[in-house]
Formats: sequence, C-alpha cells, structure tokens
Amino acid sequence: MTGLPDLNDDVLDKLGRSYGAKFVKELIGLFLEHVPKNISAAVSAEKAGDLVAVARAAHSVKSSAGNIGAEALLEIAGEIEKLASQGRTESLSPLMRRLESAFSRLGTRLELRKNKVD
Repeated sequence: MTGLPDLNDDVLDKLGRSYGAKFVKELIGLFLEHVPKNISAAVSAEKAGDLVAVARAAHSVKSSAGNIGAEALLEIAGEIEKLASQGRTESLSPLMRRLESAFSRLGTRLELRKNKVD
C-alpha cells in the first residue's frame, strides 16, 4: 500500500465548484470507462515484454488519476512508468497487481460518488 488515499476528495470538490456537478459526473464516467482499458493494456504489455507499451499505458493511467485526485493510483502508475522506461522488469508484476487492486477500490468509491450527483 502506498500510504496515500485512494481518492483526494478535495480535487473533485474543487472541480465541482469551478465547473459544476455535471462536469464532475462526466469526468468520473470517462475515468471509469478509459482507465480500466489502460490498466489492461499495461498488464498485457507487461506479459508480452513490451516495456514501451507498459510505460505508455501507465502514463495514461497516471495522468487520468492526477486529474481526479486518485493519489494512490497516480503513485503506483508513476512507479510502473518509471520502471518500464528504465527497462527494469523485476518489480512490474507485483506493481500491476497493486494497480489493479487500487483501481478496484477506487472504482467502487467513484461509482458511489457519481451516482450521488444529479
């Protein structure tokens, strides 16, 4: 575990104040639609030994996580991106499992938040 929160609610709260609840709901929806695809791409690329694709997919996850305040996911994806970019494979598999687990926890929380917004 990273020690960071799965979600820094302040980020989405600030976005809501600036752009409205509908924007936040759409942002969460896009996050929940696209991030699992990027995580899956990273896992598949890691299994195939394609570190460039791992780094690219992890970068996408990291960027998306930063946009909504998903701090733990951002940290894990950043570490995966760094290791893959350096050609270091020794820790990638456990980090991939942590990434999937962090998203699973976060996804549930975001679904609840998205469903509250009307």
